[in-house]
Amino acid sequence: MLFWVKRMSTEHDVIIIGAGPAGLAAAAALRQKGIEPFVLDDKQRVGDSWRAHYSSLFLNSVKGLSALPFQPMPAHYPRYPSRDQIVDYLTAYAAQQKIVPCSGQRVEHVRFADGVWQVKTAAEIRIAKQVVVATGMTRMPAVIDAPGLESFPGVYMHSREFKTGADYTGKRALIVGGGNSAVDIAMDLLLHKAKVHLSIRSPMHFTPLDLLGMPAQVTSILLSFLPLAVADAFAKTVLRLWFGDLRKYGIQTPSEGPIRTLVSKGRPPTFDRGIVREIKCGGVGIRPGLQKVAGKTVTFSNGDKSDYDVIVFAIGYTTGLFALLPDNQNLLTAAGKPKQAARNTGNGLYFIGFNESQRGLLNEIGHEATRIASVVASG
Repeated sequence: MLFWVKRMSTEHDVIIIGAGPAGLAAAAALRQKGIEPFVLDDKQRVGDSWRAHYSSLFLNSVKGLSALPFQPMPAHYPRYPSRDQIVDYLTAYAAQQKIVPCSGQRVEHVRFADGVWQVKTAAEIRIAKQVVVATGMTRMPAVIDAPGLESFPGVYMHSREFKTGADYTGKRALIVGGGNSAVDIAMDLLLHKAKVHLSIRSPMHFTPLDLLGMPAQVTSILLSFLPLAVADAFAKTVLRLWFGDLRKYGIQTPSEGPIRTLVSKGRPPTFDRGIVREIKCGGVGIRPGLQKVAGKTVTFSNGDKSDYDVIVFAIGYTTGLFALLPDNQNLLTAAGKPKQAARNTGNGLYFIGFNESQRGLLNEIGHEATRIASVVASG
């Protein structure tokens, strides 16, 4: 059977699955080592995943620490580049690094048999000695589960479907979630005169984007040189002094600080681009977890009720790796994330772009790409 698969398939030294920032960085690093990878991507163009994001998206990491290997971002970009600027950068990066993905090819699964990897798409099976999985943290939207939602007469969606607050001018909007997408969307809706509530179920950390002129990313990198307990206590104290006690506004803070939350749980803080000011002045209302929906009325866990025209579920994503790697579930955590990043997990399988670190995701991707390329070249 394997003989038939090989005869009917194309063989490669390395296949990279995904042509987002992680896949492009890995491809560029491998090409620098004289290795020509084959890159598969389910999108039609480089940057399409970023094009699909809401229009008000900006990076939370600074451009100087977010560029991919071998190619800085343009000097005219602002400190925090926009969605469209990142799309332009990724397009230019692929062209300059001579990376041409095989587009429109969604990988269904990857299996190892008789010393090779079989990478299956709907159209074909490709064979590789080594595989780099660069499909990212946002491959599949988390499933929306809200009792009674089918009775809601307004518009509801996952945050992936949200494009611009201009579509909901003057509407009563509920954003379910407290992460960066949730607060970005809330600010966009507020800009377009919507009445905005945030439903936040779990304790969370806000952090300023810049602290006394220094980007939070730089501060986080500096703190990474300290013992975790010391860095975490320092960061927690600074945030409490900066924002004050947010509990009176309905926001609970975790018992552990933001550094430990990031390192141990992979959960980054929520960056403040003005949302805390709006919460304090009443521009954005805070509600607890959503309990149920009945028509246009939403009931929250404390029994409060409010009516809405639109509900956006900013509840995150899943990696989709359980389905992608049906025979290698042992390499994944219960949440579906790789247990090891940028290392040969066995038989030439690597993961890149799944590690939220104090350096920032894009910065971490650059380090992972060069590390993977060195390991592949040495083997």
